[in-house]
Amino acid sequence: MLAGLSVAVVLTNGLYLFVRFYDLAYRDRLGLAFQLDLYAGFFWLEVLLFVAPMVILASSRRRHNPGWLFFGAMLMLLGGGLYRFDTSLIAYNPGTNWSYFPSVPEMLVTLGFISLEIMAYIYLIKRFPILAGGSAPPPEPTTPASGVATTVATAH
Repeated sequence: MLAGLSVAVVLTNGLYLFVRFYDLAYRDRLGLAFQLDLYAGFFWLEVLLFVAPMVILASSRRRHNPGWLFFGAMLMLLGGGLYRFDTSLIAYNPGTNWSYFPSVPEMLVTLGFISLEIMAYIYLIKRFPILAGGSAPPPEPTTPASGVATTVATAH
């Protein structure tokens, strides 16, 4: 199942990168990617973190290997995280003589969203048999000599 989904990952990453470069070209900002500065370096690192999984998962052999699937997923996770980090902290410039720090209500809303996500995760894990061994029935006991499963009758 994951091998089939990885084909969609390759296509989605390709579409994302196409839209990203098209946007830069449309806004006449593509030249900024080729300047020798911190911003361009982070941009190309982000691009690399999205291209590498496409290259890794393009091979059918690696698509069927759980280790390569995990590695590709981690690279995409790092690429998306770096993108968010860059746009909100590195490249964000509100202007001269301006600084920003979130207020207490903003921090509380963020903590509330994080708590809601954790609560939803715990609910889904307990409600549905997502993790192995969560609600699976125990295996039938077998006798070593015959290898045939035996059942034990219980009186209720």
